[in-house]
Amino acid sequence: MRLARIFTFLILLSFMFTGFPLTKPSIDDPTQNMEIQYPASVPIQAGGNAEIQIKLKIPAGNYIFVEHLSDAGMGVLTSFHIDESSGLKITEVKKPAGVKQTNEIIVYDLAVYMLFIKDNKTHAPGSEINAEIEITTQLCSKNDGICFLPHTFRKNVAFTIIDSSWSDKDYENHTYDTFAELPAANKRIDFENIDYPLLYAAIFFETNRQRIRYKRKVFLHSPALEKAAKGHSDDMVKYNFFSHTSPVKGKETMTKRLALAGITSGYRGENIAYSFGIEYKAGKSVYNPDQNNGYFSYSYKGDPILNHTYLGLAKEVLNQWMNSPGHKANILDTKFTYLGTGASHYKNPGFYNMDNFKCTQNFGSTKGPVE
Repeated sequence: MRLARIFTFLILLSFMFTGFPLTKPSIDDPTQNMEIQYPASVPIQAGGNAEIQIKLKIPAGNYIFVEHLSDAGMGVLTSFHIDESSGLKITEVKKPAGVKQTNEIIVYDLAVYMLFIKDNKTHAPGSEINAEIEITTQLCSKNDGICFLPHTFRKNVAFTIIDSSWSDKDYENHTYDTFAELPAANKRIDFENIDYPLLYAAIFFETNRQRIRYKRKVFLHSPALEKAAKGHSDDMVKYNFFSHTSPVKGKETMTKRLALAGITSGYRGENIAYSFGIEYKAGKSVYNPDQNNGYFSYSYKGDPILNHTYLGLAKEVLNQWMNSPGHKANILDTKFTYLGTGASHYKNPGFYNMDNFKCTQNFGSTKGPVE
């Protein structure tokens, strides 16, 4: 009887060693010393969305779990939680690519997650919401196969609610003519507080004005195409490139970017452009801020060159595209029914930090999903 008990114990012990990763107590646990980088303050549209990039710097010789490839995967996946009593909700988490290890996708050194946050309560513009984000992860040692106990980090993020005079539903209620009459469309852009939805709409309706000029049917708005266009514009600024080919893994081509937004079929196209944020004419002599009390002007200490209005910037960008045969062909192509536009602001260090924008149009014959 005693031998049978010992035999049963050995079988159970063997199962523990082969079926589960060993878990080490928190003594000398490097998880607690993991460096987490995140924005302390994030702007979010009232009733809209915001993106937060979370970077987990993994101690040398360790890894974390990103995804299970089968039911045999036993590691604790890194997860995120926000207190929804704040009126905010995590709607999506984009995970790093990682590498395959048996039944797991794991990542070493640096894991970059993208959190998509929605304001569910449509807070008043100008208000600030302090929300705690919980990050739970588990480190495992690369060399000895030991996994440490899961650890939860808590980070406070201040969300500033910003106003937008435009929403997706407004596309159904306006034509170019009615949009051009809106005071907001003719307001000069404040580079410290850009109303991006309004800017996307300005580029959209100015594009439709060109369609009408050439007797084409106007485009219908696609939130999915806009999502892809916005993402590519942001990436071009963030990673300092200007191309239809992206260095971002998984987003190298237009086809991949549109697939990430849910569009995998039909005719598809893309235009990109960059433009001055102020009403500066390229090639014209200008006095820069270092010479000129902090602003650009055509004469020494003369009148400042003004910021573009939302509609004015859209006209400038469309003027470039319509003067380029390939870009013009996309805009007038009758195979395309839907349009989504994006733009991202940056300061050009090669030209006295002048305010600039990189812009994207994505075209499609299908609308794609609506979030």
